[in-house]
Amino acid sequence: MVSHERVFELQYDDDAALPAAYSATTLQGSLDVLSSAYNHARLNVNAKKTEVLSLTTNHDSRAAPFTLHGDRLVEAREFM
Repeated sequence: MVSHERVFELQYDDDAALPAAYSATTLQGSLDVLSSAYNHARLNVNAKKTEVLSLTTNHDSRAAPFTLHGDRLVEAREFM
């Protein structure tokens, strides 16, 4: 049986990861939805500990700055 369900986020301990988004707008929307859902559960996403890893096929283009609670997120250069 093949499932076509979409994975929205991956969680482990106190970490969460959002799978690939195909555009900066989609990723920002996912960050907003995640933050809203966590706030609804009385949890807070720490913008100071949140990083974005952007992978683009066009090396000349930079992803838009991503934000959480109005704070700009750090763009990581590698996943560790």
